[in-house]
Amino acid sequence: MTWLLLACWGNPKTDTADTGPDSAPPVDTATSDTDSGQPPDSGDSADTADSGGDSGDSGGEPVEGPDIDVQPASLDLGSVVIGDAASATLELHNLGTEDLLLSEVSLLDGDVFELGSVDTLTVVPGEHATLEVSFEPSAPGLATDTIVVSSTDPDEPTVEVALSGLGLGGELSLSPTEHDFGGPYIGCTETVDVQIDNTGTDVATVSSVSFSTASTELVVDLREADNGPLPWSLAVGASALVSVSYAPVDEYADLGYLTVDSGSGGELATLAGQGVLYGTNVDVHEQVGAGTSFALSSIPVAATVEVFIDGVMASGWSYDAKANAVVFKKAPAHGATVEISYALPGPC
Repeated sequence: MTWLLLACWGNPKTDTADTGPDSAPPVDTATSDTDSGQPPDSGDSADTADSGGDSGDSGGEPVEGPDIDVQPASLDLGSVVIGDAASATLELHNLGTEDLLLSEVSLLDGDVFELGSVDTLTVVPGEHATLEVSFEPSAPGLATDTIVVSSTDPDEPTVEVALSGLGLGGELSLSPTEHDFGGPYIGCTETVDVQIDNTGTDVATVSSVSFSTASTELVVDLREADNGPLPWSLAVGASALVSVSYAPVDEYADLGYLTVDSGSGGELATLAGQGVLYGTNVDVHEQVGAGTSFALSSIPVAATVEVFIDGVMASGWSYDAKANAVVFKKAPAHGATVEISYALPGPC
């Protein structure tokens, strides 16, 4: 700005020099100014103005007035393990000739990065204020934010500084997170694999796998032959599979919750199903003598077999799959009616 003012004063000297011999004294004065260390004439001043902004920024004379210069222009706080923190210092320089007043220093988001206090809000010429920036990631992955600095610099009243940092940590995800087995026939078994992925930026630990259900028809298999015993360690991008099987024995709806825990939180998958009855059968026998074995006419869904003696539900028996018969520990009374009901397995 100083050079531009000097250029305005220089033009009359040049005009006077063009008028004739009487112009010599002003020319000599301008030459004397140059020899004495004063600013050059208007032509040189224009060249300086065209060379690229404030002279303080280009290593020449300080810019008249306050002139902010933030170092560094962007700040990368590097890779930080989740739970740890890193910090760095930002310098707010005044390259001008007058005091620089900092009116506000803030973050656009403020979710992951934090700012300390600026050590001074008034920066005298040639000095700088310092600001500490900290980064404490709570989740893996790239984090970004922007520092906004407002000041009395007339050319740059607002300066933005880009912040970045990488959170290092494992992160588990499940696929699928919901699965409906639909309506398989009673007596059939369906299985789904649930994939555990490490989508984080560091090794993830599977500390526990639990399954909560009120049904005995939903069963989880940790597949330890493949995965080994818990805990499991998954590298970045690695995965493990667990299986959930559903073998309905009735027409009631069944629901289960699979939870995979990393020690810092669990991931949940919901599994549901409801059995469909394909058909039923009832075999009726009249007890003659002291027999203890009563054959079935069809192969049953074993878990659905029920036995009644003279209309009353009986106990003290078992189903022999090899003989396809109900066997009593103690023979029913002579002449008793033995009724065996069961569900028939559907095509699986």
